[in-house]
This record gives sequence, structure tokens and C-alpha cells, in this order.
Amino acid sequence: MSQFKNYRNVSKSGKSLNCTVEEMHKFWEVSIVAALIGIPRLRMCWERKSRYPLVADNVSRDRFYLLRNNIKLVYVNAVSEQEKKGYLENHRSTEISIDEQMILFHGQVKMKQYVKGKPNPEGLKNFVMANRKQIQSEKVPPPEKLDVEGRVVLKLSDTLTLKPTIYVNRYFTSVPLLTKLLRDRNITAIGTIMLSHIPRSIQFEEDATMRKTRGSHDQVVRNDGNLTIIKWFDNRAIYLASTESGVEPILKCTQWSKKEKKYIEVPRPCVVKAYNTYMGGVDLLHRMVGKYGMRA
Repeated sequence: MSQFKNYRNVSKSGKSLNCTVEEMHKFWEVSIVAALIGIPRLRMCWERKSRYPLVADNVSRDRFYLLRNNIKLVYVNAVSEQEKKGYLENHRSTEISIDEQMILFHGQVKMKQYVKGKPNPEGLKNFVMANRKQIQSEKVPPPEKLDVEGRVVLKLSDTLTLKPTIYVNRYFTSVPLLTKLLRDRNITAIGTIMLSHIPRSIQFEEDATMRKTRGSHDQVVRNDGNLTIIKWFDNRAIYLASTESGVEPILKCTQWSKKEKKYIEVPRPCVVKAYNTYMGGVDLLHRMVGKYGMRA
């Protein structure tokens, strides 16, 4: 990467950055520290009143921004025109959609806009052309009835080895997906599931009955014994589908009771504990990106 930085600056200014591998290591270390500090503006690390020695003593402000502005992972001049235009050879659908996309940006540039109603209303407007291409697993063909969310799970699990267990939320979980993962890849899965994704032939105990005993549950196991769907009633009904574990062993968890105004012990199926324990990886990633993102 340090070599590509030098190439980039030579092409822009005619001068080499003389960047070394050691300096790049220090650059990334300083970048991580600066992100962890959580200051409003990165430049404050070098300002007199807010100077942060661990950053300012290792690299000057101008040198830091010079290195950051020249980050390059590939030497463009070494890429042939045929490779650059390779994406044009990709298959394209005959049904194309074109829409606007907002790129989150809070800096000061003339092109910044505010578009009400967008997930990121403030930023740079980008126009995108796309087709409704189905996400396809490279290892196994998906079932005909598998929706796009299920296809995403199959695609992302192409690289998994050994015998993993996948945890997904209700937008991904379906009986065809869990069946496909277990049968063709020996991958077990646990996920919350929408009531509309549960086969109509399955009948659970009524909410009114289960509500009388907090922590009550009802379980239906498929004939082959490889898939179970559980209804657990805490403050409300929660449905889970699993090819990994079921209700047993039933454990205890501590929950707040509004009625008694104190914490009480509630019976909790094994599958619920497993889901609560291992499902939070993506949420943790989002929190880290949001909390430690680089400032301008």
C-alpha cells in the first residue's frame, strides 16, 4: 500500500511521498486511536487546546492528511483498459431501475444536499442504475419458494466450513431455508420467525392461555425430528424455528415484572438462550462503526 501511495502522489504532483511500510503502520495505529477518542473533528487532535499527544506526537497534521488523501490499494496504471471495463461484460437484465441514493456526509462541500424522507437525508446525492438480480449461491441451488432474504443467507454461507450454527432474525428465517442449510450443507440454524412463515397446519396454544403463566412455551417438532418451531410467551408471544436445539433444557432468566415491580425468575427454553447469546454480532458491529467512525 505504501508503494501505491507514492505512485499516486507522483502522478498528481510529480513528487514522491517517500512513504514506508513502517509509516503506514503508524498511520493506521494513529487512525484507530483518533477514532476511539470520539472527538467532533479530527483536526482537534493537533490544536493547542485539545491536543492529543498519542496522535500529535506520532504524526503531524499535514502529513496525516497527506497520507489519508493518497490511500490507494491498487496501482491504477497497472490495470489494463480491458480489466477496467470488465464490469460492462456482466449480464444485465432487461428490466432496469434508476433511483437516487444519499451518501451520508457532514462535511462542507457545495454539492451537499438535504433530501427529506431518505434514511440518510443529509449528504451527497448519487444516482444509481440497478436491476433486480437474484442473489444466487455458488454451491447449492436454492428452493423455488425461497425468498430473497433466504437467498442472501445461502450466499453468505458459501464460505463457511466445519459445522457452524447460523443465527438470523425473523426477516430471514423460513422453513425452506433451515431445511436447505441442514440437508445440503450440514449447517444448523436458529432464528425468530414471522407467524406468516409458519406452516398453517401448525397450531399453538392460544395467547390468552399462555399469558397466565409468564415463560410458558409450546413446541412442535417435524416428523423427521430435524426441525422444531417454538412459541415462548414472555411479555408477548415470540416464535423461533431451529434445527440446532429445542426447548430442553429449560433454564431460568431474570426479567423485570411491571406488575410486581421487581425482577422475577422466568422459565426460558434452551433455544431462546442460545439465540439471545449469539445473535448480537451484527448489532455490535453497527455500534462500533457508529461510535468509532473516522471524523473529517
